[in-house]
Amino acid sequence: MWNSLENMHPWTPASVFLSDPPQKETAQLFMIGDSTMGPAYVNGETWPGWAAAFSGHLNERIAFMNYARSGTSSRTWWRSGRPMALGEKIQPGDYILFQLGHNDVIGKGSKKTSIEEYQAYLKSYAAFARSKGAHFVFITPPVQKADISKELAEGSLYANSAAMKAVAEETGLPVIDLNEKTWTEFQTMDANELYRDGTHFTEYGSELVAQYVTALLREKKLDIVRFL
Repeated sequence: MWNSLENMHPWTPASVFLSDPPQKETAQLFMIGDSTMGPAYVNGETWPGWAAAFSGHLNERIAFMNYARSGTSSRTWWRSGRPMALGEKIQPGDYILFQLGHNDVIGKGSKKTSIEEYQAYLKSYAAFARSKGAHFVFITPPVQKADISKELAEGSLYANSAAMKAVAEETGLPVIDLNEKTWTEFQTMDANELYRDGTHFTEYGSELVAQYVTALLREKKLDIVRFL
């Protein structure tokens, strides 16, 4: 369990952030997510995910901190001790992009949550961010490979995406619908070029998802766009 800064370290591309933030940076961005945000560790390989690609869309005035962890759901990320450790680093005015939900649906054992449990955890994350004075953005989970050929509402992650949007409305926090965006955009593409397996993205797929996230943040005109 991560319960202090000594044993909690973000995964970030080497070109982005390896030590304490330079003084010229004016904010920090914390990424909370699962292996689709990345990184994923599969058969001895490291698959970066879309967060690494997204870091390339940021300017030099914000420190990029990727706390996404493979295999976590809203429950297991919350119960791991990460919020307490992360809370020691977050400063008022910092940013959190939050995308958890895959493992709440497809995970096993303690990872899996009901819709009601999922929404309760989302509200806990929202309250945590507000208590730290951070800007918080919900991101619905990107579409699974097998769901591209289905109707949007039939997708395995659609119900959780809808649940997240409902929590966002209730809490008054912004949400960007990456589930619908990826489903829509991927309709005319070769899924084998986008996914390494049924869930994780290729480098090409990751870059596309990073572009979609950037575009959706701009569409919402959120404060973080000044760092894009």
